[in-house]
Amino acid sequence: MTRDRPSTKYSFCGAIAIHQELDTLGYQEKPGLSTINQVLKEMTLLLKKSRHKNETTSGKYYPTIKTKHPGHVHQLDLVTPRYTRIRIYCFVNRIDVYTNRKLGTIYRQGC
Repeated sequence: MTRDRPSTKYSFCGAIAIHQELDTLGYQEKPGLSTINQVLKEMTLLLKKSRHKNETTSGKYYPTIKTKHPGHVHQLDLVTPRYTRIRIYCFVNRIDVYTNRKLGTIYRQGC
């Protein structure tokens, strides 16, 4: 089932859609969702969700910059504050994205 039209954009699909359709048709005894899902799996009617290649497990898409050589793109990581018994430290780490190596750390006492 494709959800490309406005009428089907927010509609259910799979076992839930079949269960709702049986309900609207007036069936009193309906199979459970797990039974409908099992039949769909056996008949290989379920499609796996296609994911964007840069999509994370949380489902959000974060664009990436393709690096071509070392030193092309750097990331800055701010780690603050770190407490010791005497002082407070703040760190800024610079990381090269291409080689994934730390290039330097700047720290300051008493942020």
